[in-house]
Amino acid sequence: MNIIDAIKSGLPFRRVAWDISEWWIQPKAVNYLPRLRSVDILADDWEIEEVSCYAGSAMITREQFNAAWDNSLRDEPRNNLELHTFLIKHLGL
Repeated sequence: MNIIDAIKSGLPFRRVAWDISEWWIQPKAVNYLPRLRSVDILADDWEIEEVSCYAGSAMITREQFNAAWDNSLRDEPRNNLELHTFLIKHLGL
């Protein structure tokens, strides 16, 4: 990826060739770019930081959710906290 695509991604970015301790460049701080050399600007080995909105999540099927929901209704939870706790336990999360 080139630097233009990295900036357009809206995610923190850096060159693969940089030491791992290098800071990621934040897209809103593009005024930080003057420290770059021409070889950096022309390089095509830029990477974006993988920021996942699913961090700490698990994939479940609709059938798994429906089964957990049906079971929770059988146990007649008294409040949202009980329902929440039951679903987490039943789904193994």
